[in-house]
Amino acid sequence: MAQAMTLISSQTLGAGAATVTFNSIPNTYRDLRLVMVWSVGTLTNSNFYVQLNGDTTLGNYPMVEMVGNVTTSTSSANNTTQGLLIQYFNTAYANDVKISTMDLMDYAQTDKHKVALTTGNSAGTVVGARAALWSNTAAVTSLAITCQASTYAAGSTFYLYGISG
Repeated sequence: MAQAMTLISSQTLGAGAATVTFNSIPNTYRDLRLVMVWSVGTLTNSNFYVQLNGDTTLGNYPMVEMVGNVTTSTSSANNTTQGLLIQYFNTAYANDVKISTMDLMDYAQTDKHKVALTTGNSAGTVVGARAALWSNTAAVTSLAITCQASTYAAGSTFYLYGISG
């Protein structure tokens, strides 16, 4: 069967916000895809997380990541984040428009932990990719896209898609 991607919901910020939330996510799709086109409103180094079902428990989101910029590259493993890490923001890239994605597989299944793949870039200067796990078997019904120490700027747009097939 061919895969189909259906827009579930979108939000464009009229004013800056620290968190964008999608609630009441239907369980009728196989996977979810979050696409973010954003910039920051507050110039503070920050991490940007997706918290599932309001879970902020440290250690529930282990991940591995690869990050590179114009001069360096790193890789690491981490089990202390407060959500699925989408991107780290450094104030050196304050005026950049960022494009970030998250693919969340089998989000409605209740017999397995949830796996996510995230990517993010900053106007071609920084790129990151992460594989992460939500250590919980509950079906995902809400996503909170949260800035740890910054805000999303007005005009930032967030799209949530369901993938069937």
